Amino acid sequence: WLPTVAPSQELLRWARRRDTDDPKVWNAFIRRYRTEMKKTEARQTILMLAALTKRTPISVGCYCPGSHCHRFVLEKLIRRAAAEKF
Repeated sequence: WLPTVAPSQELLRWARRRDTDDPKVWNAFIRRYRTEMKKTEARQTILMLAALTKRTPISVGCYCPGSHCHRFVLEKLIRRAAAEKF
């Protein structure tokens, strides 16, 4: 578990009070999560993970059920950083 790339407790509380199956809510969650990942510590962690992927495969996992999970967004952020598009 890397708390620096996990959604904040505040964002998770926000999401739990809403229906994340609603596309508008889910898109708002994604926007907020991406904003959190632009902060220095999260950004540096993503860059480190991207650098690591150039040497060895990594896996991104989470306990969230289904397709509505931040791990898919995190994977894209890591891939973009690895391609130097972060």
